[in-house]
Amino acid sequence: MDRTRIIAFSAAGMIVVASIATVIVFWRNKVAPPADRPSEAAPADSPATPEKRGGFDPSVMDEIDGRQFPLKRSYPTEKVARPFIPGIPESHRSALDVYNYRVVNLVDQTGIGIELMNPREASAVPGELLTFARVTVRNCEVANLRRDRNPNALLLHVKGGSSRQPLDAELLIEDVYLHDGDVMPLVIEAGKYDTITLRRLRIERTGGNVRIQCGSQDYVKKIAIEECPGLKIEVKGPPGSIGQCIIKDSPGCTVNDMPREGGRSGVKISGASAEQP
Repeated sequence: MDRTRIIAFSAAGMIVVASIATVIVFWRNKVAPPADRPSEAAPADSPATPEKRGGFDPSVMDEIDGRQFPLKRSYPTEKVARPFIPGIPESHRSALDVYNYRVVNLVDQTGIGIELMNPREASAVPGELLTFARVTVRNCEVANLRRDRNPNALLLHVKGGSSRQPLDAELLIEDVYLHDGDVMPLVIEAGKYDTITLRRLRIERTGGNVRIQCGSQDYVKKIAIEECPGLKIEVKGPPGSIGQCIIKDSPGCTVNDMPREGGRSGVKISGASAEQP
């Protein structure tokens, strides 16, 4: 083969390699956060998972400190410090694991924000938008959030897709510590939930209580509260929107069925520690 032909083949090969690299970079940018953000949650079989380390363990947490954010990562450019949303076809009807995060020192930003459904991305299933089926938040700490201009900032926020959500989601929040901030610590809203489980959730020195709320197209079939002593929870929704709340091993835990236009949710509360102010 002559020299000219060898050069031509080499050039063609370089073009192919460059094209493949471009596609990979594009796909990575679509799936993963920008380089100046922390990576997505580690695989479920990671040796650092709390399931293998046990309980609340700050020593394995990745820290996100709002004091180190550049301007482009601060409010109002970004309203959530660590967001999660289904963004690739494989995420539809899959499980999202959010664990080992410590998010601190924020101004006007929500600490961890999870959207169960992506309203802008269709799945491979006709008529269904990308939606997580199960979400687990485990071994996380969110603290020191100050509200200045944004009244909607929260320490932890979980939002569903309301009437457009194609399936009932499972939500587990376990070994999570939310503290120190003039905002509500946790709001779960706008979705279709089969079961919401709060296990060993600790809240201190915040601007309100846990709130689980439903709109006219939303519902929660069951809320399970386990090992959450003293936890104060507000539930709010139209009549029949919240089924039952079962409290176990949580002395002093209270659940308040808040009134709204049209009445209260009518949630049935059971458990030795249950109170309904």
